[in-house]
Amino acid sequence: MTGHFLKNIGLPYSFVVPVQSEAFMDTHPDVLLAHSRLVWITKKIAAGHDEEYQEPNELLLVGYKKKMDMGYHDDGEKVLGPTVATLSLGATSTMFLRMKTKYFTGLHQTGNGINLLKDDPVLPGCLLYDSRRALKEQYEQGLLTELEYDEGRRKILKSTSDSFPRIKMELHHGHMVVMHGADLQRYYEHSVVPDGGLRFAATARYIKEHTVKPEDIWMGRYELPSGQAYSGE
Repeated sequence: MTGHFLKNIGLPYSFVVPVQSEAFMDTHPDVLLAHSRLVWITKKIAAGHDEEYQEPNELLLVGYKKKMDMGYHDDGEKVLGPTVATLSLGATSTMFLRMKTKYFTGLHQTGNGINLLKDDPVLPGCLLYDSRRALKEQYEQGLLTELEYDEGRRKILKSTSDSFPRIKMELHHGHMVVMHGADLQRYYEHSVVPDGGLRFAATARYIKEHTVKPEDIWMGRYELPSGQAYSGE
């Protein structure tokens, strides 16, 4: 048996494995009400930012059996917009957010062993931040050649080590979490660990419509009767 149960509503979205999608207009009304909550919260959080607001057109429902969890991962697939919102239902759980190991250490594992990370962004909070930042600034100012920059990094970056959680959030039944920004998914990853009970997660995303077959676009659209869309009350 699998560790969790999946159902996708709206535009097609492959989560680890391809999942058959059901159109919003064909799903249960309660699912639409849940989705409208996530539409409301994403609009509150993301609509004021520079990029154009993209209303979620997909909803992934995941049911976790007792003692099952979701390991570290990101939602940075190229088909997705920059905003992801989740409604947590059932058992209390804890969400962790950490910097991806390769950005934390400046090193990454390949088939040829451990190598320097190309184009290291040197994010605040990464391992040996001050030393790495100083080297990168010298390189960007033309004071070091690429070979000298890489040699300097090799001297201070000896081995990989796991990153650690930067944010820890306790999620209770009905809590909503919004992650906004492509860089959040590019440089960080998250996991959710339930306290042992049965838990469900309803996660809404924007699927870029040009990545979907034209005949499937209608699956991500619906209208609720007047007064039924969630308004924060």
